Amino acid sequence: MPKNGYNLSQRTAMLALMVAARDLNNNELKEMTGSSLTGQPSKELNDAKLITSDTKARPQVHSLTDDGWAWCAKELEAGAPPTSRSGAEKTLYTVLAGLHGYLSRTGLKLADVFTPQAPRQAVVHADAESQIREAYRKLRTEPRGWVSLTELRPLITGHSKAKVDAALTKMNRTKGVNLIPQSNQKILTADDRAAMVRIGNEDKLLLSIDEP
Repeated sequence: MPKNGYNLSQRTAMLALMVAARDLNNNELKEMTGSSLTGQPSKELNDAKLITSDTKARPQVHSLTDDGWAWCAKELEAGAPPTSRSGAEKTLYTVLAGLHGYLSRTGLKLADVFTPQAPRQAVVHADAESQIREAYRKLRTEPRGWVSLTELRPLITGHSKAKVDAALTKMNRTKGVNLIPQSNQKILTADDRAAMVRIGNEDKLLLSIDEP
């Protein structure tokens, strides 16, 4: 062990591996703890046989060993280091102490609480036109009613403004779809102007779709 013990990023990396109960790559570690595990900090944990790291993988992948699990179990009751000045770090150890108390009362082990979690799956977004049509259905108050793009755009996720603009422009050439400007330009807000789509020589703001 290093002379002054493990630093916060090393400790939180091992605790994150405990919570996930599976291998984690550096991208996942950074998302969970705010930092990845590389270089000397990683080497120290590997030398102590608390983790194993696949340094050839990109990003690197880390695994918690049996000794690492034992270290985590002891860390639950260790308390924040005397040198800790971070409120977040002290709160972390308060939570760990509460977990230790729960395990002691119930006779459970860490492995009973933390089971392998599947890697987070990428969110698959519907194509822009499908989302536009779905958002229109939610917002319209009557069949073929007019809906402002100011209200519609926030309901479209996973697509850039340029991609949504392209979808709206394409839809405007489709039978039953109409995009028109706001006739009363004096009532336009900054949000309205930002939501407009430029088609031809006009900035369109209102959308109507002829569908049930």
